[in-house]
Amino acid sequence: MSRRRVAASHRRARPHPPTRAFDRFRAQALALLAAGIAPADAAPRWAAFAAAENPSPDLLAEAAAPPAHPAPASFAAALQLPRAFVAAARRVVLHRDPARFELLYRVLWRLRHEPALRHDVLDADVQRLARLAKAVQRDAYKMRAFVRFRPLAADDGGEPMHVAWFEPEHDVLPAVAPWFARRFAGMRWAILTPHRSVRWCPDTRQLTDGPPRSAPTPRRPTRARHCG
Repeated sequence: MSRRRVAASHRRARPHPPTRAFDRFRAQALALLAAGIAPADAAPRWAAFAAAENPSPDLLAEAAAPPAHPAPASFAAALQLPRAFVAAARRVVLHRDPARFELLYRVLWRLRHEPALRHDVLDADVQRLARLAKAVQRDAYKMRAFVRFRPLAADDGGEPMHVAWFEPEHDVLPAVAPWFARRFAGMRWAILTPHRSVRWCPDTRQLTDGPPRSAPTPRRPTRARHCG
């Protein structure tokens, strides 16, 4: 692929909004970085962090994640990170690779101690980070393109709830849900996945997290509750 085509593909790439998973990673990483803890010494902590993030819905994972002592505000403010790394990190935290947080922290550590790394596109860690980010970006595109809602009658005879079932390869629902909220702002809808669910209520204009759901059974008559 030519450099021009690569540059064009990056311009077309839809940026991921920050998620709570990214916020938790950022707080933990800044705390470890401020304390001067090297990647090799931080590996057990990141393994526990990943174990807390992987199997649980967002709210449960937030309670299970190991605590981090906040980095000083002055340290966080003074830390200058390449935009490309931040954009990649927002995607990679949603990947299913259990070693993703170790990789992210290792690259973050190296960027702080090896400034030239930001220009080394052939570095093994940089390339692996790009592959994980690309996989999440592709999965998010599939969700936006292939999610299909079907209406379920409301108990009170009002507007139906539109429900969709989707099985993403990675945990992209928190990043993609705001797009659906903008695209279908006037419609009551819910997206169910094996790992989490999310619901949109146009009356309150709020997205609500939920636990993982089972795939809906088309033959079973189902009615939707009013949002609220």
